Amino acid sequence: MRKKWTNYLVTTLLVFLIIFDFNNLSTITITCMAIAIAFNLYDLFKDKF
Repeated sequence: MRKKWTNYLVTTLLVFLIIFDFNNLSTITITCMAIAIAFNLYDLFKDKF
């Protein structure tokens, strides 16, 4: 399990990549990034619920 700050960092980087490079990304790439974001958010919030 990764540390919490690395989860925040990876999630932020993926979100910025999707926002700023949305027109040049393929659907498969966006789907993989969304899955990675979902796993990171799950790791961050699984203890709270």
